[in-house]
Amino acid sequence: MMRDFGEPSRRGTITGREKDVMNFATVVKSLAIGFALLAVVCACDARTIIAVDEPDAAGDSDSDTDSDSDSDSDSDSDSDSDSDTGPDKIVAAVTVPPAFDATPVQIVFLVDESDPPGDPADWPGPWYADPPIAPGDPFEFDAFQPPFLDGSYYLHVILFVAGGGVGVPAEGIDYVGNSIEAKALGPGTGVVDMGVVQLDLLPL
Repeated sequence: MMRDFGEPSRRGTITGREKDVMNFATVVKSLAIGFALLAVVCACDARTIIAVDEPDAAGDSDSDTDSDSDSDSDSDSDSDSDSDTGPDKIVAAVTVPPAFDATPVQIVFLVDESDPPGDPADWPGPWYADPPIAPGDPFEFDAFQPPFLDGSYYLHVILFVAGGGVGVPAEGIDYVGNSIEAKALGPGTGVVDMGVVQLDLLPL
């Protein structure tokens, strides 16, 4: 009589079919454990990738912000520098000869496109009484430009002294002089330095 291999052995031994079933069960358990481990590893890798990527994203954002800030700063700085020309003024240093020993009474400034100046001058400028001027101690002229000036001009100076003329300089007594060259004056020219104006006796 043939034994049914589908039934367990009566003597407690394992049949070939039982071995196959046990081997299959072992394989299934191994696969289940393997998939579980793989899931854990994948989860760890995902957390690691996220943790690594986040600082880079933040770093990129900070870098972009810093770049934009620098650009704005440079743009504002350039714009302010270009537009700030300051007030339109005329400055000059007026000197007298080393032998000058007269008493200054009045100093008058004229601005004109020609040399000698026309009558009247383009701008009969300011005048100052008892000006502090002496050999080695120049008179520092500093005045705002009138808004109507627009062109190249000379600075003319008349120094009236005691015993000299009134309104019109006296020959051989009062002193006159002018800037060496004409310079551009007018809106937007800023501070224009006319240089040193050396005064000399009005010749006879």
